[in-house]
Parts: sequence; C-alpha cells; structure tokens
Amino acid sequence: MPGLSRVVWRKSSRSQAGSVCVEVASLDTGRPIASTPRAGRENRACRGGTAVRDSKNPTGPALLFRPMEWTAFLWAVKGGRFDPA
Repeated sequence: MPGLSRVVWRKSSRSQAGSVCVEVASLDTGRPIASTPRAGRENRACRGGTAVRDSKNPTGPALLFRPMEWTAFLWAVKGGRFDPA
C-alpha cells in the first residue's frame, strides 16, 4: 500500500519466528495512504487511525481502522469475543 511505507510498524515482543503474527502501525499523521491521480483525489488516513498487516507479507494489503473501530476491536479481543469456543 503506497502511503503506508513511511509508517512505523510494530510487532508484539511475544512473537516467535515462524508463528502467525500481525504488525500494527499508528496512522496519526494524516498522510495520504492511497492516491487516484485520474480521479484527482487522495484517501487520507484519519487522525488516530490504525493499520494492521500480515508480518510475513509487508508489501501486501493492510486493514485500516478508524479510532473508534480500533477501540471496539481491542475491547472485543480483551473481552474474549474471538476466543475459540
């Protein structure tokens, strides 16, 4: 993703080699994350947003979360919402 090459990606210190990991980056700069020159517009990361990507595929796609979406996701993880049944 073009505009995400300048962000600082972080991975959990608990990550192990060969394991399934994601990296997270803060998007609080408001820099362009994608541009469409023909359409004459840029899509900007919202201030305080968060990007998540597969650590094994750093040039692949990333999920972008608005601040409220990221907060809701973190609450769901901490609350066990995604734990196996």
